Amino acid sequence: MKGVSSEATNTDKMRAHQMKVKPTDGLRHEDVDLMVCTDLIDQSQTSVLNGSVSHASVLEVLAANPEDKAMASDADPQMLLKVVFKEKINLVSVCVRFPTPPKDEEETYSK
Repeated sequence: MKGVSSEATNTDKMRAHQMKVKPTDGLRHEDVDLMVCTDLIDQSQTSVLNGSVSHASVLEVLAANPEDKAMASDADPQMLLKVVFKEKINLVSVCVRFPTPPKDEEETYSK
């Protein structure tokens, strides 16, 4: 049969074409500081469980935080952060920065 391609030939051509095409999903991926650069975090519903009231709040830590305020747990060695967003996002990683532990006289679990 003249002019009829076999399925294997078509499959090879499709694979070659797919390798040439650059994958784009239409979205721009970049590292951003969510509290400073965007208005995506719902600050009224964002909270932390086991956070000490005598230290920084979750909103203070998520903000620019130039004073290096730190959070500390008042109950045990773990804190649960609940960050609520105003719209659907694609979150790849989270980085919370406060390089020094809180300065206080009482024993905290942040040390």
